[in-house]
Amino acid sequence: MRLDGKSAIVTGGGSGFGEGIVKKFIAEGARVLIADRDETNAKRVAQTTGASWLRVDVTRSADVKAMLDAAQTEFGDLNILVNNAGVGHLPQPLEGLTE
Repeated sequence: MRLDGKSAIVTGGGSGFGEGIVKKFIAEGARVLIADRDETNAKRVAQTTGASWLRVDVTRSADVKAMLDAAQTEFGDLNILVNNAGVGHLPQPLEGLTE
């Protein structure tokens, strides 16, 4: 898999599976934006990989919009979006969920 010239956002890219995905995408030539609510881990992974990072809480629509705006500004086109961030809600009907 070669990702030369491709751009990607990896949510939850500051640790765990997301960190591994960031490292693999970078190794394959992609430009990557790490979107994570943990600034410390996002910065750490960005510094070691050359990716960029942005503090994002995917449960907040304003953060998601800011993430997409940042990717468009940095990359122009976005080729890959990895929805890796794990967020839990209390058990309830989906239509009852809010931000």
